Amino acid sequence: GYQIGPVTLPAFGMGVHGLVYGTILGAALFLLIQVPGLLYFKFRWSPRIQLSSPGVRQVLFLMAPRVLTVLFIQLVFLAQDNIASRMSAGAVTALVYGWLFMQVPESLIGTAIGTVMLPTLSEQAARGDEVAFRRTINDTLRAILALTIPSAVLLGIAIRPLISILGFDAAGTEVVVWTTRAYLIGLVGHSMLEVAVRAFYARQDARTPLIASGLMVATFILLAVVLGPALGPAGIGLANSLAFSGEGLLLLVLLNRRYPGLLRVEKTLVRVTAITLVSGLVVYALMSLPLPSLPLAVFAMVVGGLAALPVVWPEVRLLVQL
Repeated sequence: GYQIGPVTLPAFGMGVHGLVYGTILGAALFLLIQVPGLLYFKFRWSPRIQLSSPGVRQVLFLMAPRVLTVLFIQLVFLAQDNIASRMSAGAVTALVYGWLFMQVPESLIGTAIGTVMLPTLSEQAARGDEVAFRRTINDTLRAILALTIPSAVLLGIAIRPLISILGFDAAGTEVVVWTTRAYLIGLVGHSMLEVAVRAFYARQDARTPLIASGLMVATFILLAVVLGPALGPAGIGLANSLAFSGEGLLLLVLLNRRYPGLLRVEKTLVRVTAITLVSGLVVYALMSLPLPSLPLAVFAMVVGGLAALPVVWPEVRLLVQL
C-alpha cells in the first residue's frame, strides 16, 4: 500500500491502471453528485440532437474556443514535463507535488469562487446591469486577495514539515519545498484568473480568453527555458506562476477598460499585505519552537490565519453577501 507518513493506504494491485480507474470513478461521482439538485429542481431531459436549435448553436460557438483554451493549458503541462525531464532525476516529481500543494488552496478559493460566481455574472451581463457586474467582480477580487495572499505566505513558510511526510531525502525535500514556494507565488494570479475568465464567458466572449491563453503558453515556454536551467524545477514553477498571473492581469485590465473601477482594490491590497507580513512573522517564529514539526506546522498556520482573520474579515464577509 501507498505510505503517507505513519498511514498506509490499502493496495488493490492495479498498478498504473488504478490511476485510470480512479479517474473514471471520480468523473462518475462528479456527475452523480449533481443528480439530487437536478431532481430537486425537476429538471427534465430528452436525448435529442438538434443542431438547428439556436441554443445548441450558441453552445457550440462558445465551446470551440473553450476547447482550444483547454488545449493551451494542457500544453503548459506537456512543456514543463518535457523541460523538467532534461534535468536531474526527481525534477518532474517535484513539479507534480509542488503543483498539487498550490492547487489545494487554489481550488478551495479561486476555482470554488469562480464557479459559484459564473451564474451571477451571467445573469447580470444578460440584463445589461453594468454597475452590478462591476461591483460583483470587484468584491470577488477583494475577497480573493484577502484569502490567497495570507494562504500563500503562511503555507510557504510552514510547507517543509508537510513535504517531509512524503518520504523524500533531504535533497529531494529541499527541491520540492522551493518548487512549491515558486508555485505559491502564482496562487493569487491563478485564483484571480478563475474569475477573470468567467467574467468573459458571462459576456459570451470565449475568444479573448483563448487569445490570452495562447500568449500565456508562449510566455511560459520562454520563461521556463530561461529559468529552468538556472533554478531547476523551482524555475519552471516560477515560470508557471508568472505566465498564469500575467494572463489573469491582462484579462482584468481588458475588463477594466470596459468597466472602469473594476480593479479598485488598493485599500484591500495594502491592508492584507500588512497583516500577512505580521502573521507570517508569527508563523516563522512559531516554527522555531522545539516541538514535533508536522503538528507544529499545522498549529503555526492556524495561529497565523487567526491573527489575520480580523483584518481580512470585511472581504471574507463579501463572499456571503455575493
